[in-house]
Amino acid sequence: LSVNDLEDSLELSSSPQAQMQIKKKISTTSKPFKPTLALNNNSSHLTFNMKPGLYTKYKSYLQRDKTILKKLQPTNSQQRLETVQNALLRRFFLELTQSFIIPLERYFSSLLPLQKLYQANREPPLIKDFDKEEFLKTIDQYGPQLTSGLKGDWKDLYKHFLSTPNFRLWLLNRQQEANAKIYSLYIKTLAYCHLEQDLNLSQLKELELIDLVIKFRDLIQRIEIKNDERLLTLNQVDRNDYLEKLKMKMKLIIDENLPDDMKILFNKSIKNSLT
Repeated sequence: LSVNDLEDSLELSSSPQAQMQIKKKISTTSKPFKPTLALNNNSSHLTFNMKPGLYTKYKSYLQRDKTILKKLQPTNSQQRLETVQNALLRRFFLELTQSFIIPLERYFSSLLPLQKLYQANREPPLIKDFDKEEFLKTIDQYGPQLTSGLKGDWKDLYKHFLSTPNFRLWLLNRQQEANAKIYSLYIKTLAYCHLEQDLNLSQLKELELIDLVIKFRDLIQRIEIKNDERLLTLNQVDRNDYLEKLKMKMKLIIDENLPDDMKILFNKSIKNSLT
């Protein structure tokens, strides 16, 4: 039954019985709230009896912060500039976000390889997988309640967040940053290593020495070309320092440990790459 039909019906009949029949025919399926409909006895217009506000299906995991609400109420802010109000609100959400992120950052840091795992005779160490269940176990002891006064079900909030695209994007960005840092530390380990002490140079066979030279050469090329995403954050000072040391070590291995035919081959290859 449309509003126009309803108005036409009311003009034809103003008896209480007719109005009751019309009321029974009117229904609403408005969601997420359920407003009540009523007919004004003195008017043919519909009126909605509902409280003004924001209606949502979203489940609230945390309680409202009454402190910030009081600060923003007109009675307390009538003399306060709008820019100050905005600053208060921004600071509130910044601190809340930081409290939420800190446990995630803390757990992610525990997944990074220890310093002792960076060895010149091995490949770069790897980041451990992010175990959601293990992370949730840390919330009771190291959760946001340590830095935020907000009460609520933080663990359920994290469960919801861990299933969202926002978490996957955050984790991807953190893994990329960590991999770049790990690779930079690995290059530094190679650049500053002692050939005999760390690589057992005198104990290596000819094929192993050749593999080592190729490893140094490829690494030098990656640093010089600057097309490796893991090296994009490497500053120019460190880049030049590592290049100088890696080239010196590669030349030392070639000149002092390889037979003459391999010396000629590698030195020619290095000369061509420089030109």
